[in-house]
Amino acid sequence: MWLVPLVAVVGCGSADRLWPAAGQVTFADGTPLAGGVIECRPASGPGPTARGAIAADGRFSLETSGRPGARVGSYRVVVLPPLVVGHAPHGAGVATRFGGFESSGLGLEVPPGGTTALTVVVEAGR
Repeated sequence: MWLVPLVAVVGCGSADRLWPAAGQVTFADGTPLAGGVIECRPASGPGPTARGAIAADGRFSLETSGRPGARVGSYRVVVLPPLVVGHAPHGAGVATRFGGFESSGLGLEVPPGGTTALTVVVEAGR
């Protein structure tokens, strides 16, 4: 009779797995938000925040704790516009409500396996 050793894997749960999470931030007319930062906080409670820089074409890729990707689940979202140098105030171009998790009204979902098709739509500020 042969004995087969059993190996238990502990601490490698799928809850800690990060999946690719990328997309684009645009205005309602489809114009991309050129620059800034997107931050995503788990909607269900405590957990690591995912964030990413928004490129000139509005595209972003999320990172969590310095690692590429985000955990599976629903997120509340804020969009922090780029710092504008010159006569325009900080945050010019995006409505200020998008800078707070309670006021933004934005959310996104990272599915198992990840996605590169996340879409976040913001409104222009004054």
